[in-house]
Amino acid sequence: MRIFVSYARVDKPVCHQVAQLLNIHEVWFDQRLYAGQNWWREILDRLNWCEVFIYLLSPESVSSTYCRREFQIAVASNKAILPVLIDDKTPLPEELREVQYADLSKGLNDTSAVSSLLNSVYMMEKKLASENGRAETYIDVTQVEKITSPIINNNPDSLVARAVESMEKGKFDEALFLLKQAREKETYRYVPWDDLIAAAEDGLERQMQQKAIAREYNTIAELISRKVTRKIGCQAFQAFRREHPDYDPRNLNRHCMAEQSNQSTLVIPPTEKTVRSDSGNGSSGGQRQLVAAPSQSGGVVRDVDVVKPKPKTQSQRPRVFIPKIDWKFIPGDGTVQDFEMATYPITNLQFEAFIRDPVGYRSMRWWQWSSHARIWRQSHRPRYPRFKGDNRPRENVTWYEAVAFCYWLGARLGQRIALPTQAQWRRAAMGDDGYIYPWGNTFDREYCNSRESRIHATTDVTRYPNGSSPFGVLDMAGNIWEWCVDPAPNQRDGAHPNEAAQRAVLGGSFFTNHRKCRSTYDFYIIPNYYYGTIGFRVIRLPD
Repeated sequence: MRIFVSYARVDKPVCHQVAQLLNIHEVWFDQRLYAGQNWWREILDRLNWCEVFIYLLSPESVSSTYCRREFQIAVASNKAILPVLIDDKTPLPEELREVQYADLSKGLNDTSAVSSLLNSVYMMEKKLASENGRAETYIDVTQVEKITSPIINNNPDSLVARAVESMEKGKFDEALFLLKQAREKETYRYVPWDDLIAAAEDGLERQMQQKAIAREYNTIAELISRKVTRKIGCQAFQAFRREHPDYDPRNLNRHCMAEQSNQSTLVIPPTEKTVRSDSGNGSSGGQRQLVAAPSQSGGVVRDVDVVKPKPKTQSQRPRVFIPKIDWKFIPGDGTVQDFEMATYPITNLQFEAFIRDPVGYRSMRWWQWSSHARIWRQSHRPRYPRFKGDNRPRENVTWYEAVAFCYWLGARLGQRIALPTQAQWRRAAMGDDGYIYPWGNTFDREYCNSRESRIHATTDVTRYPNGSSPFGVLDMAGNIWEWCVDPAPNQRDGAHPNEAAQRAVLGGSFFTNHRKCRSTYDFYIIPNYYYGTIGFRVIRLPD
């Protein structure tokens, strides 16, 4: 069965989940890859093509000009309509208040709701099958009242004004379409289109993060509301609060106070003896071992003193795979000193070695450099990568995990391994000539994996040899964002950053357009955030 899914872009993660749930059917949803007349023509063609129209209902989608227009066209074309509620705070449009809808507002973990959705789709499929052979009941969208994009035929002044108004109201998805349409008209010479579009995309990215946090919070709240799962829910909320201490709109902390008072404190016995915490106090007189680059960018990462374990006999030592890193020498330029950078981002295979090492990821030894990192680690386990394949870049990695990997690898190799600073990363990417992209100043989608490639997933780190930087470093544009050591400029206290400060990611990803893949583009994310578009690469500093 052919299904069209209408959604607000801020709800894209949920849209992907619903599409995957219905993957035995032909499911199409607008990837928002381009705008203008061709984009709207594609919408109309797909509305003609589909048999069932699924409308994902959220506050953003019901207020979206585009989603409402798609819905109106589907109704006028006699398509089978299936509303799916994904946010219980959604004000239902008047024309949907009497229509039965599937309720996924508690998430896809609600098995009864998922069953209801699947059953609704099945019943629609059965009905369509019973009508097979009858006269065509659909009306071609071109026969419906004249349909044009809501933004076509508007003058540029109106487009820009409406875009700014949409941004002020937090409707960044709508603002993006308006700005892209206005830019295509090329009326203004001095309007910074790229900056305006980037601001709207950043706002949309923040909204997606906020919705993801709210969705997880609501799931925990549901656990706490049930007596049988309250203890589990409160444990989950305790971990949630470490990362989001100010987010508790339903006052779950009050409900958990009694439950938490009955819980004993979790004590994790150390596997190795650390002789100094991040406060720098205390010592057992052990040998000092530098396991990662010290004090880059104003003390972001500090030295850690570690007592070396007693050497074991050959038969006692477990066999551990140590990742082989291919390095490229990056000469200093006055701003940064000489260093070496990994030719490729850290891959799934390389990060898996960190996880599988008996004294790797699970060892608290690599998390002592920050109280925030230590607390985060005590309540988290590594996640699976979103995209499988040994040679694909490892994503779903937080900044804390990336730094811990550097400490571990540095100790294993006996070398100074670190995340790059923004200056080091850009030196490796831009070379002496200050290229906009690693290969030059003109974008070419054959040189990297960006949104323009339309692959919609990561690719092997060796796939784009023509995208090499002047120093031979690969995959620095697109594929995945790469964590850097630097905090956001406004989150520093003198020379020292807030340990929970947002951290820089550079290079763009397969999900971003080529403008975000420019080497000069800045983006900052909270250090405990992970997503299928964020990974990292490492550098090696001289002794």
